[in-house]
Amino acid sequence: MLLIRCCKAMGIKYRRVPLDQKTRWSSTARMIRIWRGLIEAVQSVQATQTFDSSLKKLNLDDNDWEVLNDISQFFEVFARATEIAQGDKYPTLQRTVPEYITILRQLKAFCSPYYASELRSAAKAAYKVMHEYYQKTLTRRAACVATIIDPRYKDQIFTWFEDSGGDSMRMHKKAIDRFKETYNRYRTRASEINTFERLNQEEETREKEERDPQDWRDPFFEFEDKRAHAVKPELIS
Repeated sequence: MLLIRCCKAMGIKYRRVPLDQKTRWSSTARMIRIWRGLIEAVQSVQATQTFDSSLKKLNLDDNDWEVLNDISQFFEVFARATEIAQGDKYPTLQRTVPEYITILRQLKAFCSPYYASELRSAAKAAYKVMHEYYQKTLTRRAACVATIIDPRYKDQIFTWFEDSGGDSMRMHKKAIDRFKETYNRYRTRASEINTFERLNQEEETREKEERDPQDWRDPFFEFEDKRAHAVKPELIS
């Protein structure tokens, strides 16, 4: 209640801080995001409250809030991708590869000396795991084809993984190979379907040509009684 009153006095919209859930990537990011939005009210409560003196030992200084801000940005990398993948009103398959590439590039940025050593270690470990997942994705035709046929990405998205070097070209070649494999597979299937339809059409044309021109005078011309119990003598030649 004290935090709520403090938020109201300072003109800050109060939001209840959710609990972290180990099974959801985005829950930690959401918890920290909301907590950071209440930073001024939290600092005020910690500095003025008198009901628990032990809380004053937990006061966060500017350096602590800066570290918390970096951690928040780190978790937002995964939270954003999770929210996009959970979409149920738009297709998400074509976003798989771009989101992996975005995650890998952002994790690579967290490996710079600017961030704390603990955060760099976490980024390196996460990078290794996500890179393995990305490699497995390139072995599946669905994600590669869906990305390439999307006019927003095409095949150029696979060259954005690295700024330079051969790694991006290897990724690009894998994706193109998957696309060609799928294209040739469906091209063969389409050719078989066209051949089947052409043969059926030729057979129907031949039957019409061989038909007696006077057949139409028969009252039961082109009539087929499919009832098992009904057999008309007129249909038996």
